Amino acid sequence: MEGSMERWLAFAGFSSNPFAVHEAGRENLLPEYFVPSPCFDDIVGEPACPRSSVVFAARGCGKTAQRRMIQNLCRSRNLVRGRGLATVYSDFEPIAALPADSESHDVVRVHVLQSLHHAVASLTTDLLSDEKIFIRYCELSRWEKVHIHWFLFQFSRELSPVQRAELARLGIKPPATHTTSDQDDISEALLNQVEDLALATPIYLMRLFLKLLGGLGYDAHYVLVDGVDELTATASDTESAIRLISPLLSHLSLLDMPGLAFKFFLPREWTGWLIDRHMIRRDRLQVRYVDWTKPQLVEMLHRRLAAFRGRADMDDLCEPDLADCIEMEMARLSLGSPRNLIRLGNFLFSEHCVRFNGSAQRQIPMAVWEDAKSRFLKARDTLCTGNNGGNVGSNPVNNPFFPPC
Repeated sequence: MEGSMERWLAFAGFSSNPFAVHEAGRENLLPEYFVPSPCFDDIVGEPACPRSSVVFAARGCGKTAQRRMIQNLCRSRNLVRGRGLATVYSDFEPIAALPADSESHDVVRVHVLQSLHHAVASLTTDLLSDEKIFIRYCELSRWEKVHIHWFLFQFSRELSPVQRAELARLGIKPPATHTTSDQDDISEALLNQVEDLALATPIYLMRLFLKLLGGLGYDAHYVLVDGVDELTATASDTESAIRLISPLLSHLSLLDMPGLAFKFFLPREWTGWLIDRHMIRRDRLQVRYVDWTKPQLVEMLHRRLAAFRGRADMDDLCEPDLADCIEMEMARLSLGSPRNLIRLGNFLFSEHCVRFNGSAQRQIPMAVWEDAKSRFLKARDTLCTGNNGGNVGSNPVNNPFFPPC
């Protein structure tokens, strides 16, 4: 079937299958066909006056896509009023490894330290790729440079070998390797001051990091928290997963810290736990919900098609007067889920190529659409009723084919 699919896609003018990937984290062309949710601008906010947010969305409904586009906006400097450093924080294994009876302040401490490792990797990427940031770095005071060096090497776990080599090439080295005879003329008192940072609290280090970011031209640090529900250790235990993240949702020293904004991308099914049980500081965090209408899903379909072949509709791919019907039915059957929309499109293209062996001249007929639709619905309904031998049916909110939108 792979060969027949490739032949038909090539004839239809596609660069590749637009429905082959349904996970936003793996979609290379996402910026070309991204459709912002109605609350996207609120979620992004303005770096000049950053605000932390909780974003609830069902699985497959766009949490990671929204997060990736915020990251893209920060990196491309297309934010309104100011510049932000975007840090993706999705590594929660160290948190999951903590004892179950750990105090909240101990959990927050590890969260902050983990996020700083990822923040340093993001900063290093900008430092090595953005000329404006590097120029600002060169203009920093001796005190600022030495402290930035300390962060770059103290929280270097996420740096790649290439990044480490490039830092060395630029002469950026750990403060401990400096001597008072260096051309930088670093005083012994300054070196001692930097060494004392090893004893500082994580909250103090985050404040210092934000101060240093300001010297580099950043107005805010966005910590994009994503993937909490995908941790293997807590995949089937919602309460345990929530315990990992809940201390951050109510920690006033972090939520009120100038220049810092957390963006939590959380599963829609956690709403009851977090909102009803008052685990979110609504006075400090804005809460937004990602929902999609059928017209918005059709727009997603059109943008995706255009990105892969330069034409947004399916009129020439289908038999006469069929394309609009298929597009609207795809949006309806997707149940508000962009991921389901993509899967249904893949069912459609696959069914057509199997039936006609990739025949370049054949347009998609109604019979192919009906069969593709039946296959999709059967897969969705099997998961919903639990007839697949698993436990999905007992917990439909975890079903990627049937998100509770």
